[in-house]
Amino acid sequence: RRSETADFGPFVSDPSTYFEAMTADHPSFNPATDMLACPDSCIIGTYSKNAAVSLTYKGDTSYYGDLASAISAANDKATSLTDPATVKVLKDLTLAAGESHRVTGHVIFDLNGNTVKTAAGSIATPFIVGRSSSWGYFTVTDTSAEKDGVLESGGIVIEGQYGSLTVFDGTVRSVKDSYATAIFASEGFTVNVKGGEVSGEYGIQTADSNSEITVSGGKVSGEKYGIWSGGANSEVKIYGGTVEGGTNGIQCTAFGGKYVAAV
Repeated sequence: RRSETADFGPFVSDPSTYFEAMTADHPSFNPATDMLACPDSCIIGTYSKNAAVSLTYKGDTSYYGDLASAISAANDKATSLTDPATVKVLKDLTLAAGESHRVTGHVIFDLNGNTVKTAAGSIATPFIVGRSSSWGYFTVTDTSAEKDGVLESGGIVIEGQYGSLTVFDGTVRSVKDSYATAIFASEGFTVNVKGGEVSGEYGIQTADSNSEITVSGGKVSGEKYGIWSGGANSEVKIYGGTVEGGTNGIQCTAFGGKYVAAV
C-alpha cells in the first residue's frame, strides 16, 4: 500500500464523481489498485478493478464488465478503416448460451493470453463480421508473451460482401460438432491467416462466390478439410504457413473454387 495518506472524504452516491474528486486532489490515486475492496460491478469509466475487457480507441482506454458492451462501443467508435478499436480480453470468459456479437466496425480482438469459450453444450457463433448492407473488419490477435490465447466456439462467421477477417496470433478453434467450422464466410469476403492457429472439422469453409482466402503464416487444420472453397470465382492463396486436413488439406470444388498459389 502507498505510504501517503489521504482524506477520502464523505461517501457519495455517484462513484464517478468520487473518483474524479480524488484524482484531482491526489493525482497518484488509482481506484483500480487503491480501493480496499471492489466487486465485479465496480467499473467506472476509465477505472476498473475486475473488468472483463478493455476498449482502446485513439489512445483512450475504457473498461467493461461484459463483451457485448465493449463490442457495441467499438462498432460505434471505429467507423473508419484507418482507426481501429482494440478490444482486449482481461480474463478468461465463458459466453452465455447463444451469445453472439456482430462486428460492423474495424475491431481488433486481443485475446491477451486468455480463453474465450461458449457455454457447455453451445455451438453458438460468438462473432458475425459484417452484414449484407454494411462492412466489418475483424482481426484476432494475442499480444501476450506466450500468445496462447484461445477463442473456442461455434466459429466466426463473415457475412455479406463487406466482411474481412485476419488472424495474426492466438487460436481460433471450433467446438466438436458435425461440420463445425472455425471460420465460415459468405460471398465476397476475404480471410487472411498470417499467424496463430485455425482449427476445426473444417478450418476455413466457404460455399459462396467471389471470396479470397490467403494463408501466409500460422497453421490452418481440419479433421476433414483444412480449407474447403466451393464458390465461383473464389481463390485460395498459400504463401506460407501450414494447411492440413484429415481428408484433404485444400479442397476447391467443381463449382468454381480455384487454388491459385503454392508455398
